[in-house]
Amino acid sequence: MADKELNMEMENLKAELAKVRADLAGLTAALKGVGAAEAANVKAGAAETFAHLKDEFRHAMEEAKEKGKKSVEAVEHQVAEHPFIAIAAAFGLGFIVAKLLDNRK
Repeated sequence: MADKELNMEMENLKAELAKVRADLAGLTAALKGVGAAEAANVKAGAAETFAHLKDEFRHAMEEAKEKGKKSVEAVEHQVAEHPFIAIAAAFGLGFIVAKLLDNRK
C-alpha cells in the first residue's frame, strides 16, 4: 500500500513538474514577445529622436548660413561706404600679422 501511495505521489509530482515546465516555457515565450515589442518601441523612439535632431541641425545650419550672408553683406556695405578706411584697416591688420609672424622666428 505504501508503494502504491508513493508511486501515486511520484506520478502527481511528475505531472506538476510537467505543468511547471509548460508554464515556464509559456512565460519565456511571453517575455521574448515583450522584449521584442519593447525593442521595437525603443528603435522607433530612437529613429524619431534622430529625425528630430536632424531637422534641428538643418534649421540651425540654415540660420547660420543666413547670418553669415547678412554679415558678409554688412561688411561689403561698410567697405563700399568707406573704401579708404577699409584699405587702411586691411593694411594695418596685415602689418600686425606680419610683425607677429616675424617675431616667432
